[in-house]
Amino acid sequence: MAAALMAVPAGGAAAQDRLTDLTFTRDEPDHPVRTVTLGCDPDSGSHPNIAAACRYLAADGDLVLPEENPDVHCIRYHPVSLHVIGTLNGRPVSAHRTYGCVVPDLPAPWQF
Repeated sequence: MAAALMAVPAGGAAAQDRLTDLTFTRDEPDHPVRTVTLGCDPDSGSHPNIAAACRYLAADGDLVLPEENPDVHCIRYHPVSLHVIGTLNGRPVSAHRTYGCVVPDLPAPWQF
């Protein structure tokens, strides 16, 4: 009986390895909070460019946000916070970064 119970999670984990289901949020002053969803394989969600975001994740598989450029000096603090939570290729992911005034060029999943 114990072997049968262990076989079910192992099979479920193998199927989950392909699953990407993410929720992205962007919060900045003077704008409503924006939230989009992204699912890959099959592609789905409210992300404005699902195909490009899924291609990026399939090729790179990384949701790391770039550092803010330390050489940029803000005249006006205008924080932009980006968050993601969900699963990427079956693994739980969570990332968060707040930029003080300038958001660097971001890869496709973060462009919404």
